[in-house]
Formats: sequence, C-alpha cells, structure tokens
Amino acid sequence: MFRELNDPLQITLNGQIFKRLISAAEIEEKVAAMAAQIRADMGNAEVPVLLCILNGAFVFAADLVRYYEGLCELQFLRLSSYCGTDSTGKVTIYPGLDAEKFRGRRVVIVEDIVDTGLSMNRLLRELRQYEPRTIDVAALFTKPARLCHDVKVSYSCFEIPDAFIVGYGLDYDGLYRNLPAIYVKE
Repeated sequence: MFRELNDPLQITLNGQIFKRLISAAEIEEKVAAMAAQIRADMGNAEVPVLLCILNGAFVFAADLVRYYEGLCELQFLRLSSYCGTDSTGKVTIYPGLDAEKFRGRRVVIVEDIVDTGLSMNRLLRELRQYEPRTIDVAALFTKPARLCHDVKVSYSCFEIPDAFIVGYGLDYDGLYRNLPAIYVKE
C-alpha cells in the first residue's frame, strides 16, 4: 500500500542515539492485520465509530482506516496526561465527547500506546456514560510491565518493553512524529 520507506537501523536526534525497534514494514503488516480483524469482528452490518486519540494516534488511525475494508466513522479526541516523558497523573479530555455519536454504537478507541492505563481507564469511564453498545480498545503498542489500571486492550499490534519510543506518530516534545519506523533511545 505504501511506497518503500527509509527507516535506518539507527538515527541521531538532538545529539542522542536512537536505534530502530520496529521497522515501517513490520508496522504496516500489523496494522493491516488489525484492520482485517476488527472488520471481521464487526461483521457486514456494523458501521463502527473509530475514536482516534490525538495527537499520537493520528498516523496509526489514518493507516488503520485505509486498511479497513468497510464503512466506519472516524472521530477525534485529545487526551493529555504527559509532560515530556513522564505522566502527570492527571488526565484532561479536550474538547469533550458528543453523546449522540456513541449511544447504541460499537466504538473502537484507536490509541497509540497503552502505558500505565491511566488515560484509557479515565476515557472508558467517560465513554460508558454515553451508552455505546460496545467499546473496544485498539492500541498500536502496549507496555504490560507498566500497566497499573485494569484496562482490556482488545486489539494490540505490539507489546513493547518499558522504554521511551518515538516515530510513527509518537513524539518527544512534539518532534519525531514523522519518522516511518519506531525508535528507542539507547
């Protein structure tokens, strides 16, 4: 689907060395498989609402929707709980949710990474108030070692170790989202 991408084994960002953890080709393969699985689970009659969590999941959501072979609605929501590389412990939801978009519908939250589960736990509580028929979480990455909230991730492309990653939509202080692969600081 995509042109051949240049994703070197190692890059230098602001004088720091980052090594490639996951290639662009591996990401593409996993996202395509996830889209097919979600489509199969939804069935032909369902038009799910895919709720993309900004900013980090925008690249993942765009690719997931392109691979999804059926009708779907795409909505966007911004959550904030990080300052630099650390969670603040407080989750803010911007600008808010429209109840009528979710009531009685199948909702798939499209998230870049489920780390501690704090943000996802808060969002799930909020979404349940709007009475969707089902809520599933589709995460590009999960970090099982850091999970401290009871969050069920229905679809996950990769389980990764407790490391800070950049690329494919994930950033460091707003930078490096445009890298086609995933890199980890050495």
